[in-house]
Amino acid sequence: MSDNRPYTPIDCGLVDELQLRAMRRKVIEIEWRAGDEVRTGKGTPSDTLSRGGIEYLILSDGLEIRMDDLIRVDGIAFDQSC
Repeated sequence: MSDNRPYTPIDCGLVDELQLRAMRRKVIEIEWRAGDEVRTGKGTPSDTLSRGGIEYLILSDGLEIRMDDLIRVDGIAFDQSC
């Protein structure tokens, strides 16, 4: 699915939090925007990556979530930009 929305970088400290959780392979609670819906779930982050100027959180099940779609991870609000 193509997503042509402009990307808004998240706070650099929040990116660090995601990378730390990916290194530890810790199951996290996630809330994120998926189109007009808000989704919640749990997953194990496996990596973070930047592709085409957009940063993503990659979960072990293969789900890729744009970091600017993240609302909350483990109770931490992700509504701040870098």
